[in-house]
Amino acid sequence: MTERLHPALGRLIRGRYVSRFQKLFEQATHPSRRWKTLAAVLLAVLWLGNALATLLFREPYAAADFRLGVSYAIALYFLWSVVKVAAGRPPAAFEWKPAERQLLLTGPFSRRQLAAYKVADSLPGTLFKSLSIVFFFQPELPLWWAGLLGAMLGFRFLELLRLI
Repeated sequence: MTERLHPALGRLIRGRYVSRFQKLFEQATHPSRRWKTLAAVLLAVLWLGNALATLLFREPYAAADFRLGVSYAIALYFLWSVVKVAAGRPPAAFEWKPAERQLLLTGPFSRRQLAAYKVADSLPGTLFKSLSIVFFFQPELPLWWAGLLGAMLGFRFLELLRLI
């Protein structure tokens, strides 16, 4: 039996991300922070320009070295995830903020819908990490979308493994 994400939970996820970006924009355009924001944007543009120039003019890694490096990176990321969970073991698989606990756990949502909500809520972060990987390894990826799909599946697997 497949149970879809409750429409209210989908709207909640969308609303949370919209409000985060609105709050970020309001803080960035506040009169006392305009110069700091301008400096941060300038530094980000310089850094991204440098990264892009490096990507365009560097030689691709050898296939064997690339595979080995990616394997080590995935293993280190997995080890870091396991150590993080083991060192500060949460009381439950899903960590709920007090406001989420009050709003969601008392609502008319099944356990599956709440689990789907938590998994769906972490998708934008996974997408950002995967896009970053695809951006930095562009010379080694003949099919960028295959790299994006592989990175997304790998991060989702690690997230589900962490939940288990």
